[in-house]
Amino acid sequence: MTTLVRRLLKTVLFIVLFCLFSWLDASHLYTSPLISNDTAINIAHWLSSDPAPEDIYAVYDYVVIGVNLIAAIVGYILVVKVVKKVRQ
Repeated sequence: MTTLVRRLLKTVLFIVLFCLFSWLDASHLYTSPLISNDTAINIAHWLSSDPAPEDIYAVYDYVVIGVNLIAAIVGYILVVKVVKKVRQ
């Protein structure tokens, strides 16, 4: 039973970190995008042969989600390592 609770707590921790990073970066990433317009258009062309403007905007969203996901993974790993270190 304790294994199930630990896994659940780790999952909740990851979701909380992802939401926190998304909330912190939301205003900054929408005012200064991470990729250029040309890069977004090229990626949209790679995903669809005839991309609509909505597809190009979706590429920006995917990049923001990806960056927040990577930040949450790194933050999760750091938190887990610190907790293990403190427990020892």
